[in-house]
Amino acid sequence: MRPLLIPLALLIGSFALTACSTPPAAPTPTLVPLAGDETTATVMPTTRPLPSVTPLPTATATLAPTLTAVSATATATVAPGAVTPAVTVIGDAAIHVRSGPGTAYPIVGRLLPAVAAEVSGRDDNGAWWQITLPGGQRGWVAASLVRLTGEPAALPVVKVAPAPTVRPQPAPAGKIVFQESNGGSIYLVNADGSGLRRLTSGFDPALAPDGQRVAFTRWNEPRGVWIYDLRTNEEYLLVQANGARTPTWSPDGSELAFAWWRKTIPGRQVCIGDFCFDIPPEDYNGLATVRVDEKILRDLPASQTVQSPAWEPNGLRIVYRGKQGLKFTEPGSADAREDVLTANLFQESPAWSPDGQHLLVQTRLHDHRDIFMLDRNGRVVARLTANDPLADRAPNNVAPAWSPDGRQVIFLSDRSGSWQVTMMEADGSNPRLFLPAVFGQMTFRYDFAAERMFDWGS
Repeated sequence: MRPLLIPLALLIGSFALTACSTPPAAPTPTLVPLAGDETTATVMPTTRPLPSVTPLPTATATLAPTLTAVSATATATVAPGAVTPAVTVIGDAAIHVRSGPGTAYPIVGRLLPAVAAEVSGRDDNGAWWQITLPGGQRGWVAASLVRLTGEPAALPVVKVAPAPTVRPQPAPAGKIVFQESNGGSIYLVNADGSGLRRLTSGFDPALAPDGQRVAFTRWNEPRGVWIYDLRTNEEYLLVQANGARTPTWSPDGSELAFAWWRKTIPGRQVCIGDFCFDIPPEDYNGLATVRVDEKILRDLPASQTVQSPAWEPNGLRIVYRGKQGLKFTEPGSADAREDVLTANLFQESPAWSPDGQHLLVQTRLHDHRDIFMLDRNGRVVARLTANDPLADRAPNNVAPAWSPDGRQVIFLSDRSGSWQVTMMEADGSNPRLFLPAVFGQMTFRYDFAAERMFDWGS
């Protein structure tokens, strides 16, 4: 048995030597005990109170403004990412900015075309916007005259002091001659609504400067320019002319200018290579004058498509709509010739202000017509009528005529769906129905042939 123990002992010894020669494996950190002083050194930094935990005054000061900024952002009227409401003028003419939401408030500035103004509020019914002009001036504009971008729902309702008390205006003075339709009945009424009476029938009535005669035209025989005498209630043919339209009195009442048909240019066929097309016949409408006492027609140089002549109050020019825009002729000049006033093909029915400083025109805009004011040189001064952007359709505003003092304008509007006589101030403010008890019983028809519907004289 002893001989067997010796080899076994040798085998165990070799294993022991092999184990001692092999490098020890890395100890697992969780199993290697550390000395007590090492443990204390490791724990002390995590258990000792740190300065950063102690509330410091600087930390409090930093939090206060942060909270204030968040509060201000939360109460802003414009949500993050939303577009700030702004307005721009509809059209190419400046509009009035007023001190409050209504035409009774004073004018404090103008908003120019293509200039965006930030909107900061609205009135109770959303008919007026409070804006800030680029220079910082605040005011109000009518919602119907501007185009709004952005979301208006969050805009606050701004309360302002009542408008200044407006003194009652005296009843309008003078006489108004008007037609119901082309070739229809012609009436006369006092501007205060009294004295309505039917005169005759025809086209384009015009009241003489003395208020005692009415010029008009007829297309049925005997056709031409006619005069109705209000003193005798008699009418007579002044001069024969085919297709006569829109007579206009000279300032002294001694002459009339009018458009008339001169001839028809025959239609013809034009060919370019193998491609041919037809040009239809075209009427040649000229410009003529006639002295009331002589009854002799005098032809004037003018465009081939004269329409709606209007005699300047100083007597120097007759402005009319031509083929290329508004033109004028100087009838008293020895070498009378036509000249260009504007190049806008869509301006119609020019009407001089009593002082001769401005012209009213109706301008075709896409699918409707609106009324603009020009200066005497043809530059646009203001747009006097405009459509409501929320309306189902854009209304037509046509046939403007000045009051004798130049303070008001009357015109036809189909805003309600039918033609109604409307009055506004000369700056376009305060539009309202005019003499509804009188004009409400009429059935107006407008044919968009630049017809004159009214003439208001003294």
